[in-house]
Amino acid sequence: MKPKLRRMAVVSLIALTVLIGAALLFHAAHPDPGLTPAAAGDLVDSSAKVRASAAINGHNAVVTLHIDRGWHVYANPPSAPYLIPVTVVAQRSGRTLAIQPLYPPGQDIGLHINGKTIRVYENGTRIALPGLSRLRDVRLQVQIQACADKGLCLPPATIVATTQ
Repeated sequence: MKPKLRRMAVVSLIALTVLIGAALLFHAAHPDPGLTPAAAGDLVDSSAKVRASAAINGHNAVVTLHIDRGWHVYANPPSAPYLIPVTVVAQRSGRTLAIQPLYPPGQDIGLHINGKTIRVYENGTRIALPGLSRLRDVRLQVQIQACADKGLCLPPATIVATTQ
């Protein structure tokens, strides 16, 4: 595909993702009274394609992303300001811990917008949490936005890393 057409396709997909997200937010704020709770639970967000686990590796915790085949999430820092990167927040007893995750640089899967390489994380990406040496009573929240390698992005979600 020619670069201009690829860029137009990517911009179109991003616009479509924003519109879908806006529709979902509108629907959440103005639910259809005929929609049953079971049907409402069928709405799909990024948590349908990504899970996270956490373990201690030496003296630090590590969060591992488990991403379905054919999908990715955006690296942190994001390659463009409109992308939603993976972020990890550690909490204990409802208080945010002063942990600075060490985000890897991300992979180049061949997606370029306005001359910028869009970096992503794929299945198995590990994010180190230096200084967090135990996971007891720790809640690790991971914000994600899953996108298919072919272009469709799901609404973002916040998932909780399971401990191993």
